[in-house]
Amino acid sequence: MAIALVACGDEGDSSASQGGTLATMTGGGPGGTGDPPTTGDAGSGTGSASASTGVPTSTGAVDDSTGSSGGGGIKLDLGTQADFAVGCNCGMASEFSYIWVANSPESTVSKIDTNTVQEVARYSTRGDGMGNPSRTSVSISGRSVAVANRHGGLVKIWSNQADCDPNKNGVPGLQTSSGAGDVLAWDQDDCVAWYTDFPDWTTQRPVAWAPGTFNEGTCSWSNEQVWTAGCANGFQPGFGDGFTRVALLDGDTGAVLEKFELTGYPCNGFGPYGGAVDSIGNLWLTLNNGALAFVDRKTLAYTVHAKPDDVQSYGLTVDDQGRPWVTSYSQTVGVARFDPMTMTWATTGDAVSYGQSGITQGKDGRMWIAGYFNGSPGVAGFDPETLDLVATIPSSCGGKGVSVDGKGYLWCAGGSVAARIDVDAMSETAYNGLNGAYTYSDMTGFGVANAVGCQPAG
Repeated sequence: MAIALVACGDEGDSSASQGGTLATMTGGGPGGTGDPPTTGDAGSGTGSASASTGVPTSTGAVDDSTGSSGGGGIKLDLGTQADFAVGCNCGMASEFSYIWVANSPESTVSKIDTNTVQEVARYSTRGDGMGNPSRTSVSISGRSVAVANRHGGLVKIWSNQADCDPNKNGVPGLQTSSGAGDVLAWDQDDCVAWYTDFPDWTTQRPVAWAPGTFNEGTCSWSNEQVWTAGCANGFQPGFGDGFTRVALLDGDTGAVLEKFELTGYPCNGFGPYGGAVDSIGNLWLTLNNGALAFVDRKTLAYTVHAKPDDVQSYGLTVDDQGRPWVTSYSQTVGVARFDPMTMTWATTGDAVSYGQSGITQGKDGRMWIAGYFNGSPGVAGFDPETLDLVATIPSSCGGKGVSVDGKGYLWCAGGSVAARIDVDAMSETAYNGLNGAYTYSDMTGFGVANAVGCQPAG
């Protein structure tokens, strides 16, 4: 099974950042320690219609036998592109398609049918109703979602009722939500698969499913795991202090497989802000206006990459070339792309907006961001290689999360609205029934599928 890392981006007026040296700080796997920074010459590069710059990078040490090395810069285990059997549809469910949007104030998550643009279920995300969920991540098969509560705790919910356990709540027969006004009491919904508490964490935002192993014979995925991150010692729920902590969970049971600290990667304030995976499930993290971190799925070694000074990072995704992208809310940079092979950043000054949030790569290969452009909410699309701005489409979504469904429609979610956008017709169909939606993550599962090199028909 081979996997390649893919990228996309866009043009626009580019903003240049100063070049820098490449600083390396190493840390081990679980509970690994950081070595003193060392310096070396930074790599340089150029991007069409964009600025490309090398900036300080800190690297977590790994065992040389894994093909990676600490101290002089990490060698990424990128894998190869998967060969999916004909007719397998990449192992993704084709009989249903949903987008999952968190209703933060009421500690619930909405399940919206992407074909009908109607909410078909709503679920609690924590027993006390105080979870304040935000990020959602759908598995590559589309069969389940994991929702992170900003105040702590991770919950998995089944997408397909056929996967739910009709006896989970102790009452025979399937009891589950039937719509927005039908939220069952905690532990009563048979489609809630598991909940894993993180009692020592005071903030927990990122969540991202790793792709697992693809079985061509059965056209299915196994050994799916899910990443999350946060930290402790916050002065109130939703905040933290010290260094970032990362956990890798068994997707079937919710059991914590690994839990460790990224020494040197701060967790002050909100803590790690977003998470996304590459083609083989390595984790990328970003801080709100902070550095980018990479965690190797096999070795748990990590690398911290400083950002250019004019990038104020927010939303995060990984493209089909394995390159992480962030939105930026600075006055000069709207979107930034990091190349892990050259250790350089490319930025663009197009579509600068203080309201930017989510980012994703569309089925058309473009990078799409949600935000406020010229004072109005909408989405903006960029060419994946030149970073040229190629489209701006108005939307009623309020400029928060952005995702893609299996048919290639773009989705934008924020406030009370989830809107399905036809990027060719430049039109939308909106659902207006959410409550304080604040989701900008892989809400449909298309993000992880795209990173793996799998774009199902729908």
